[in-house]
Amino acid sequence: DFLKPDYSYFKKLKNKSVLVTGAAGSIGMALCKKLNQIDVKNVVALDKSEIGIYNMKKELSNKRFKFILGDICNNNLLEYLKNKFKINLVFHAAAYKHLNILENNVCEAVKNNIFGTLNVIKSFNRHNVVIISTDKAANPSSILGFTKRISEIVSLSYKQTNSKINVVRFGNVFASQGSAINLFLEQINKGGPVTITNKKVQRYFMSSSQAANLVLKGSQISSNKNI
Repeated sequence: DFLKPDYSYFKKLKNKSVLVTGAAGSIGMALCKKLNQIDVKNVVALDKSEIGIYNMKKELSNKRFKFILGDICNNNLLEYLKNKFKINLVFHAAAYKHLNILENNVCEAVKNNIFGTLNVIKSFNRHNVVIISTDKAANPSSILGFTKRISEIVSLSYKQTNSKINVVRFGNVFASQGSAINLFLEQINKGGPVTITNKKVQRYFMSSSQAANLVLKGSQISSNKNI
């Protein structure tokens, strides 16, 4: 099973400090739960959602977790976290991901998805960084797709240094925040109708746990220029 990480690798993480950006999101939260099982030294959980951090603390309240309210566009904050917690590994999950909303908020999409990613890479370019991307970056046709594709290109270009940066791309995560599944359930509970874009469309989903495993697997792949 490709999604199953090499668990012997986890022994190497036990004394490491890991930064997870977008930690309060669906993927970030799933990653934090996996890292908690691995017993890493520290997990620095960074998110700019106050309510997101609040909800995380209720589920993952132990000494290992350092909950930080902040923005990846804040260079000074990233440098502070790097130095204070001696970060060894970064999982960059922070991004604006809602396709329809981003179509009408192009500047914020560019600022967060492209320049935010650039900030993370600049601060941690001598570290192991896993960039979490989306299938919509393949042959992009939306603002979400274009901004994430550019962030991939920016990330891969830094491989010319001695950094280790991997890009992991996946699609729909079942019942994640903003997922169509949640919308469908809400519509069903209200008695319908269930709105779909096309009756012939097929959707494929992975669980948040599978997605987290895929990201962890990405951190184990030797540095190359592939996604």
